[in-house]
Amino acid sequence: MCHQKVCIVTDASANIPKELKKSYNITVIPVPVFLGMEVFKIHDENHKLPPNKFYKKLSDLDEPPATSQPPSGDFIKTYKQLLTQKQVKNLISIHLSEKLSGLYYHALRISKMFGGKLGIKKVKIFDSSTVGIGLGNLIIEAAQMAEKGRYPWRIIHRCRKLRKKVNCLYFMDSLNFLTQTGRIGSAVSLGKTIKKENEKAIIRINRGIVHPVGVINSSWEGILKKLIDEISNQLIRKRILLSYTLGKEKLGKRIYNYIKEKDPKLTVHLIKSNVAINTHLGSKCFGISWFGKFKESWLDL
Repeated sequence: MCHQKVCIVTDASANIPKELKKSYNITVIPVPVFLGMEVFKIHDENHKLPPNKFYKKLSDLDEPPATSQPPSGDFIKTYKQLLTQKQVKNLISIHLSEKLSGLYYHALRISKMFGGKLGIKKVKIFDSSTVGIGLGNLIIEAAQMAEKGRYPWRIIHRCRKLRKKVNCLYFMDSLNFLTQTGRIGSAVSLGKTIKKENEKAIIRINRGIVHPVGVINSSWEGILKKLIDEISNQLIRKRILLSYTLGKEKLGKRIYNYIKEKDPKLTVHLIKSNVAINTHLGSKCFGISWFGKFKESWLDL
């Protein structure tokens, strides 16, 4: 139940810390994931499809997995349920980049059903221009403002400014799933650069586009620490989100501890990566998101 005048809604392509989702009353619309002939509705907690079962199915597939837009009925049901709560006046529905999915326009069409007095829409749809933990980072910002009672237009104005500054990097063992699901964008060039089995890729999602960052054959941990050393002094928000898949949790804890030792006042969230995202990124990846600058030269690849 939402206890605020403005409630935040998103979809399962967002990685949000469970405790913040609960405390800020963030509503997540599930995303259908297709694994062969099976269809699963994925929530952010992945409780409908445990990660270990998902990764096993992923490795056994003869054809690439896929995600789809949530059915219109799921949007309508969610919006209606929230708007019937006495204290709720407006919804802000924040979704993954329209350059990566048609979900944004799907939600936009449905929002037109929920008009208020003088034709003012009660449901406002916002394109985050990112996905995964980048989307999660933006949603946290919006949810914090909603909890403080900020007007919808102020929340959207803040999100518009910050979506230009949100950075999201993923370290990946393989580009296969990103290629097969058609989300690879300009990062396709990395596939031609990877020559050896031990070489891994780094991609960046910024302003709705998947960008190639580089190929590494060294430790992810060393590169991540270099990145953190650079970004920690110029953060626009004192918050970093980290996400990990199975097998990368220990790396996540080491990076978490490294950041906290460097700056104890910095807020750091370590999140298990979302199945809906890993449908495209694969079973072995690690993500980091922050608000601020990024230069490829920092990584010295």
